[in-house]
Amino acid sequence: RTGGGKARNVSQQSIAPLSNISFHFTDFAPRAFSKLRELDGISSEEYCESMDPKGFASLVAATGNKFSEGRSGSFFCFTPDKKFILKTISERECLLLREIIPSYFDHLCTNSTSLLVRFYGCHAILIPNTSRNLYFVVMQNVFLTEKKMHRRYDLKGSWVRRCVGEAHRLNPTKVLGMDLDLQQKINVGEKKAEEIQKILQLDSLFLKSIGLIDYSLLIGIHNRSESNAQIELLESSEWVVVTSDEEEQKEEMEKGKEKDTERQTTDAEKRETNKDHNDAEDKGINSTDTRQVFYLGIIDFLQRYDVGKKAERFTKVVLLQKDSKGISCCNPSDYQKRFVERLSKIFE
Repeated sequence: RTGGGKARNVSQQSIAPLSNISFHFTDFAPRAFSKLRELDGISSEEYCESMDPKGFASLVAATGNKFSEGRSGSFFCFTPDKKFILKTISERECLLLREIIPSYFDHLCTNSTSLLVRFYGCHAILIPNTSRNLYFVVMQNVFLTEKKMHRRYDLKGSWVRRCVGEAHRLNPTKVLGMDLDLQQKINVGEKKAEEIQKILQLDSLFLKSIGLIDYSLLIGIHNRSESNAQIELLESSEWVVVTSDEEEQKEEMEKGKEKDTERQTTDAEKRETNKDHNDAEDKGINSTDTRQVFYLGIIDFLQRYDVGKKAERFTKVVLLQKDSKGISCCNPSDYQKRFVERLSKIFE
């Protein structure tokens, strides 16, 4: 066991080095996280393959810089196959995650459609030549798709300092927007909107029950290009050669119709096969007009309303005179209520 934690089922090992440096690796609660991976059909072999250190080394060598810094100061990167995200966390967050695993697991078992981001592993690496551990989690990639995210938003339901503004408008594909930057409704149809609202309610009530706050609804928006669709249609079209002879013309047209029918049947079968495959992998939700695809996930919920957060609220409300209802930091009950009330309104 490292890091002074009280979690059970902790395994340790030294990782074979890619250079002359060896790392002491700690795998926290391996059996519990294995069960969480099983819920999503992820085998141990698949998980280990995605986490292959050689893959990371090749990726870093090819791209030069794969780690990005989040708003909280944490660093994160994708696994080489893009299936998972690695994010650094504090020791406090590591302890909290291991503490809530039983109830978190039960919630996911009971609510298979939950939008809570899936945690698949919690690990630590002892930094060489120091006594400090680097803690990190392996998480679900909410945007696991071949589609490009044209806009992304981090929504908490609060409004004080929840606007990026010009930077997001000028570069929406790279700059994450916040609550006040979202200028559209998420049009998924009445039935689907009600389903999402119910899921938000159940997930947030669970987080409230274990005293967590600061979570966000992450939304990714992919815009389907009409011009691309037209190009694909033109490229898939079959041309029929017409001769000057009337009989030959008629015969060629009949052959063309048969060929076109055969092609349409084959294409339909291919589309159906691809659809079945994509539906299993792609978690996107189509807009009612099919022009957009939405990706959703609740993230960043490893935060209790502790002494530090209470002090933060006191400072912002009493000393800085910020809107007490609009600042993000508040008790779990108020946070949950505002989260559901405000975010439910964006779905229709």
